[in-house]
Amino acid sequence: GDEGTEAARRMRQVEAKADSLHQLGRHLTCLEYLEGVADELPSPATRRQVEVLWRLARAYHQVACSQGGALSREERHSYVSKGLATAFCAVQADGGSARAHM
Repeated sequence: GDEGTEAARRMRQVEAKADSLHQLGRHLTCLEYLEGVADELPSPATRRQVEVLWRLARAYHQVACSQGGALSREERHSYVSKGLATAFCAVQADGGSARAHM
């Protein structure tokens, strides 16, 4: 119905914005945006939401790597751990998604 179509359209908009922020190197902004979106997703995630989750996992990794000396070891470890947990959720939702396995 319309609700499913609207949800799919919203997910495509989220994906496009996240991809744009990633391409611009705005990793922290991308992470904060996707964290807000992920908070609204049901648990466990659906196959369609895997597209958001793997982007969130990528954003955690990018922030951990790109912030360099600005992060403490503990902060970097926290970002990496959150990224791994998010990637695991993505794989659980759709084990066939190649990007979820990155």
